[in-house]
Amino acid sequence: FVLDGPHLRRLICSFLSPKQQKVVLTTWELAIDKTGGFMVSRLILGLISTIFHYIVLTLLGVPFALPLAIWIGAISQFLPIIGTYFAAALPLLVAVLQSPADALILLVIIIAYQQIENYILGPKIAAHTMELHPAVAFGAVLAGASVAGIIGAFIALPIAAILQEVAKVYFNRNDVIESKLTQAPIPKKKRIKKKAE
Repeated sequence: FVLDGPHLRRLICSFLSPKQQKVVLTTWELAIDKTGGFMVSRLILGLISTIFHYIVLTLLGVPFALPLAIWIGAISQFLPIIGTYFAAALPLLVAVLQSPADALILLVIIIAYQQIENYILGPKIAAHTMELHPAVAFGAVLAGASVAGIIGAFIALPIAAILQEVAKVYFNRNDVIESKLTQAPIPKKKRIKKKAE
């Protein structure tokens, strides 16, 4: 697709009017940008996961700490949902052969880290790299997983980001009239300053 992208786009656009071509090419460009942001977010999360697990594996004295940490970082990020369990299996096996107690500690740490990644790190990093609100990112992953399982969870973030950008480009937003119903409440800090004046 990347290599033949220009040829494929020319072929598709040859069947469309100039106005439709502009829409298709703009949407395609947005899709490329947001998919790139998604891959960047996966790489960042993989790096954080690798560093964290390397420290944990080293502290527990598990042999082959660096290769196992890289394994966890890569597999957990690029195989959605089952990737975490699949990635944890190998380091846990190595740890259990050395010390069952260390393996149990490692299991607890991996589960705790995964919760932090899923609910805090992942949405925040996606928000920055893909310009998605963390709640939208989290909701998109849940919706994607429930609709299409593993594949849905993996492609949910880029799809949500693409849809958001397409909506920004193609749907007009108007100025909102002033009304009691549309006034945002003043944050407490600003209220204090106003009272002081």
